[in-house]
Amino acid sequence: PTQPMRQGRHWSTATILPDGKVLVSGGGSQNNAGLTVPDGLARAPEIWDPTTGAWSSDLATYSHGRQYHSSAMLLPDGRIIMGGGGAPGPVNYPDVEFYSPGYLFTGNATAARPTINTAPAKVAYGTPFQLGVTGTVSRVTMVRAGSVTHSFDNGQRFFEPTFTTAGTTLTVQAPASGAIAPPGTWMVFAIDAAGKPSVGKLVEIDPATAQVSTRAALVEQFEYPRIRPSAAAVNVPAGDARMAPWNVTSAVVLLPATRVATAPYDSIGEVGYQVNLGATGALSRGVGQLETGRQYRLSFRYARNAGVAVPAGATVAGTVSIANLSATVTATADLSSSGRFGSYTGSFTASGTSHSLALAAAGTSAGMMIDNLVISAIGPGDPPLPPITTPTTGMVQYKLNETSGTVAANTGTDTTVPAASLSGTASWDAAGRIAGSVRLPGGASTTANYVNLPDNLLATSSDFTAAMWVKAQVAPAAWTPVLNIGQTTSDFFLIQANAMSGADGLAATFRSGNGPELRVQAGDANDLRVGQWVHVTVTKSGSTARIYVDGVERGVNTGVTFSFPQINGGVTTDNYVGHSSWADPNLAASVDELRLYPSALSATQVAGLAGQPPAAAPIQYAFNETSGTVAGNSGTNTGVPAASLSGTASWDPAGRLNGSVRLPGG
Repeated sequence: PTQPMRQGRHWSTATILPDGKVLVSGGGSQNNAGLTVPDGLARAPEIWDPTTGAWSSDLATYSHGRQYHSSAMLLPDGRIIMGGGGAPGPVNYPDVEFYSPGYLFTGNATAARPTINTAPAKVAYGTPFQLGVTGTVSRVTMVRAGSVTHSFDNGQRFFEPTFTTAGTTLTVQAPASGAIAPPGTWMVFAIDAAGKPSVGKLVEIDPATAQVSTRAALVEQFEYPRIRPSAAAVNVPAGDARMAPWNVTSAVVLLPATRVATAPYDSIGEVGYQVNLGATGALSRGVGQLETGRQYRLSFRYARNAGVAVPAGATVAGTVSIANLSATVTATADLSSSGRFGSYTGSFTASGTSHSLALAAAGTSAGMMIDNLVISAIGPGDPPLPPITTPTTGMVQYKLNETSGTVAANTGTDTTVPAASLSGTASWDAAGRIAGSVRLPGGASTTANYVNLPDNLLATSSDFTAAMWVKAQVAPAAWTPVLNIGQTTSDFFLIQANAMSGADGLAATFRSGNGPELRVQAGDANDLRVGQWVHVTVTKSGSTARIYVDGVERGVNTGVTFSFPQINGGVTTDNYVGHSSWADPNLAASVDELRLYPSALSATQVAGLAGQPPAAAPIQYAFNETSGTVAGNSGTNTGVPAASLSGTASWDPAGRLNGSVRLPGG
């Protein structure tokens, strides 16, 4: 809580300082008291700390009373100019004086301060900009230039952007929108660890400069003009057009928030309708006006229907899918439509200007309810998405980022599993999807060009997950092996490329006891791609096997009766990356980050693995500057200097990732 000032004040002026504190100056206990009430004048400023709510009151006094018609403004050098006061009398001071806050001093000496050497004249909303600095910088702040009258400065704003440091260059994230920082002239300050601010640089936030849009692409509250507000549940059968633009493919129920909590239908919100997916409900709709390559955030609220008795051991869940997002969300027993409900947040990247959004029941019990679904573009200033974690118990992990030798270490939590080894002419590659990778040259099945995995992997597992990154060097031949764990051709788990009956598509095959081959297929076009990293994941839970490509479920088989203990009690000796016990040619590809889990990951966790950021390049020119001719190297090799623009080459705020450099040719 904020404490009161030491002295009450009429006609005082509050001025935001570079460090975010607020200096209050001038005024007095009486209205324009002047000299008639000498003890009523406020003769010293006070500084408020927003972090603690406390005031610093024992500050240097100023020369004259600053009352009615006085003003005070922050200057770029960190001082405050105070002037006027008293008009129309009885005492008027038509002069100015300067107040120097304590951050300008170290003891009685002038403080050493950071220096901003270069800054752009204009910055765009949501777009990073660069500062050239001297000295160590702990904070960057922005204060909007003052425009004070009659003790009020309604134009003041304070914004503290995030930034990164590379040598003497700071890359600062501009405010996301005018709602946070109105356009106009701002002072940018660099502050060191001792709280000493630089002299501010004037920059203009220009709304005419291209900015990143973060508008909502969809706000869905499940209210429809064809369905009147009612205290009764509304059954919406398949094909019912009342929920357009949604296409209801399996019946759902709209539940009103005003309904009394009685079985079988209750509501999770405070007003309007929510959609109850029941046991088998499903619906979909198109989402348009998306930007290709842009990342979007999807969120909604969910809970169990309090009017449904969920059997012991049953689950209440639903799936959501759009673009490369495919997630299963489970409403646990603590989430009830008569009490607390949960929130889901995920993200996807638009590969086109429109995508289909689908919701469906997925649990073993009815009762999944959803409301307030929002899709919005993710801007540079937005908070990060919540991390997606995967279980660590029993995980086997081959990062495949070694640089010499033939040993590939297991860096997972199951330390009983030994290292893998490179065979034949397989070799290490400094380039990979996460870091380095292993390069497999391919060749006939009789050649030994593969990664030899240790025996008895997943020996005790009935449920499991296998995930890896693969970049094909050439188009895979029919039935090209990607990962094989098994014993000869009678007992195995095998992931193959180009495997749909010898046509296109990734597939996983399960076989035990020389029995039938049980297969889950990803479908046409969901295969390895030449020169591009593809994330491949196969999960098995109970009798259900799923295959994911780039984090999106592409195939499911609910009749897979297979477990590794069925294979000679878990004994497997034919375990390979890029090779199998069959006569199919070896895989010609780069492979990175192989993970094996003794459990089935959820769709959200798989999407999280597929969304791992790519490796930072040793030398990286982002080409997202907005002014000057210097293109900074933001890679890990900081010894490589910046590049520079020549001739009439210029910066363009539009780019594939952020900005870009525009080359005119000639």
